[in-house]
Amino acid sequence: IAYTSAKTQFSAVCSADGRITVVADLSLTITSEGVPSRINLVDRNCRPKEMDGSRALFSFPINSCGSTVELGKESVTYKNEIFFSKELNAPTVSRNDFDRVTIQCTYALAGLLSVYRFQSDTAGVGHIVHSAHSTKGLLGPTIKPTTMQILSTQRLYPA
Repeated sequence: IAYTSAKTQFSAVCSADGRITVVADLSLTITSEGVPSRINLVDRNCRPKEMDGSRALFSFPINSCGSTVELGKESVTYKNEIFFSKELNAPTVSRNDFDRVTIQCTYALAGLLSVYRFQSDTAGVGHIVHSAHSTKGLLGPTIKPTTMQILSTQRLYPA
């Protein structure tokens, strides 16, 4: 199932085989020289598969690139973030110098089919959350959210 945000030209597809595919508009990250600035997922080594002058294509398994998982009573949500910076020549770059977009894919627990690899009988529902403004100067939460790093996938049975 695809989710498209017309406001900033991001679209996400959450496939039944556990792959997230995102097309991101790079117009927010182009410098005066016309070169896209740094763009990556939570895992800084996860970069776009393809880029042209205006778009970046990410495609990655839901259990990679620093994705986290939130388990609900009837669903499981996988999250990752695209970080991008307008400041290409900054002397040091930290997470706070980036704007970000959160990508979420939610799957029904009842539809997960495989014990050994991610497989769902239906595609997930994608959602994109935009940061309202730059994260520069923001403080993190005092209590970290309850999430876990995905190491492997297993069949989950509702209680």
